[in-house]
Amino acid sequence: MAFLFSFRRTYSDLAKLTQFFSTLSSVLEYRAEVVEAFKEMSRFVVNDSVLSNKEILLLLQKWSVVEKDLQLQEDVQTLAQKYQIKELLSKY
Repeated sequence: MAFLFSFRRTYSDLAKLTQFFSTLSSVLEYRAEVVEAFKEMSRFVVNDSVLSNKEILLLLQKWSVVEKDLQLQEDVQTLAQKYQIKELLSKY
């Protein structure tokens, strides 16, 4: 998660980053509600997990495409190259 904070410093538009994290928070809150509802119904069990740095970068990459944010796409690509994240390198 530490790289994400250093990444945040290079991100030029704080409003877009705030919007991204707000959306991510909403999605994760909804997921928690759904998981809890299904647990109460004994329908299935989901292993709770923490998002990895790679998964966070994948989310940022997808967000950059949705927002057509070329600077964010470039920043994510730079990090993907630096940390050799294959899933992201193949997207460029």
